[in-house]
Amino acid sequence: MVVEESRYQELRETELRLDAALPGLARRLAIIVSAVIACLLNAGLVFGYSAIYPAFVSFNVFHDRCPADSSPDDVCPAQALALTSMFTLATSMLNIVTLPFGTILDKVGPRANAAFMSFIVMLGSLLFAAGGYGMRSYAYSIGFFLMGICGPPVFVSTVSFGNLFPKHTGLVTAALVGAFDASSGIFVGLDLATLHGATLSQVFTLYAAMPLLTCVAVLVLWPRDVVERPEEPPSTPSARQAKRLAIPDMTCCEQLMRVEFWLLAWTASVGMLSINFFIASVFDQMANVNSETAVTLSGAFSALLPLGGVFSIPFVGLVMDKLGPVNGVLVLWVTLLSFSGLNALYVATGFETCAYAAFAVFVFCRPLFYTLTAAFTGHVFGFSTFGTIYGLMTSLAGLANIGVTPLQVIARTYGYGSANLCVAILQLTIVALWLKMLSAPTVFNKNLMSDEERRRFLRSPRAHSVVTASPVLGNLSFVASPRWRSP
Repeated sequence: MVVEESRYQELRETELRLDAALPGLARRLAIIVSAVIACLLNAGLVFGYSAIYPAFVSFNVFHDRCPADSSPDDVCPAQALALTSMFTLATSMLNIVTLPFGTILDKVGPRANAAFMSFIVMLGSLLFAAGGYGMRSYAYSIGFFLMGICGPPVFVSTVSFGNLFPKHTGLVTAALVGAFDASSGIFVGLDLATLHGATLSQVFTLYAAMPLLTCVAVLVLWPRDVVERPEEPPSTPSARQAKRLAIPDMTCCEQLMRVEFWLLAWTASVGMLSINFFIASVFDQMANVNSETAVTLSGAFSALLPLGGVFSIPFVGLVMDKLGPVNGVLVLWVTLLSFSGLNALYVATGFETCAYAAFAVFVFCRPLFYTLTAAFTGHVFGFSTFGTIYGLMTSLAGLANIGVTPLQVIARTYGYGSANLCVAILQLTIVALWLKMLSAPTVFNKNLMSDEERRRFLRSPRAHSVVTASPVLGNLSFVASPRWRSP
């Protein structure tokens, strides 16, 4: 026991020496704060479409497509179709461009990538402000499209910044995800501005200053390359061999051939399908149980959803920092099944308390899911290929999201109970990722371990056979490879 504690102390001292390679506290704080603000102002603007929709109608966006005798106060089918198509195009293309944009991130780094993308968001805002009738109506579509596809890459550029605070990586990542989630509320503010006398053109022209300021802050503060924890070189032949085998040091093609990647992609696909199916059908599901309370319950859910993204930040961060990303998968599995169980209990009993409990679990599960997929990708596969790996995973999950349609068909034919049962069966399978990482690691991987996991490992027989192959037992954020580079 004394020998093991001594070994652990030596490893902790190594960690402290490596901390000195990171930039100063003030610099790191400035980067994180600016990253959170950048995500808030750019990342998910178009997802607030429903909030600003009344302003679009009020200012006659696409109304020139209506018949000449149509009242300006009415929304004709052609106008409604044009507005819906504008939103659908921008959001659906996200799943397609995530992979190429992620590859760009791997090539140019977070500073250049985020600066360019925020600049394009600014152009999109200005284009939307220039929209009008006739040919100018295309400015609406193009501007909204640019804001939609170039906002999320700003968030993806920030994921590695959690390594600036190795003990709080999960909290930092959760804050970034929360800012992404809350960014849909920006359009709420823009809609309020129009209610107080500003025109739609004025609102979007003035808002263009926000992504421009983001671009400037990124160029001034952010690092040129992804932030990875520096590591001492392996000093023994067995250590060098282990480093060659470690997943973060594999080529991108080798990583894509790993079972871990495909299990992660499956987990992301099932999680996204589960979340989006319930969001798309919450009113119908509540109405099938009790039509009188459906409006109240669905309204409560709509209010809780964005609030949950903000208030869940410390709890999601706690899960990630204390348990590590591997056990975070287990927590996600449990919460998804708990939500499904509570929702089924509400359907069976009609007790509103069960519905509200299901909502509470859901609004925690959603930010946990998005935080976990981003953090797990970085910690297991490293950040030198993060953009490509995360981009492909997101694209595959987006394609799987097409499964919402057949689930709706099952719900209409056999009822929502049958559709929810199908979802629950899929949710059961994602524990395979946890079991894989827990039972059959290729090599000892420090990136997967929290402090408590590390202590337990050092007390286990397995530690004596592999600890020499990994001289640094870092926190879950200590990723092998490139050193920090200042701007």
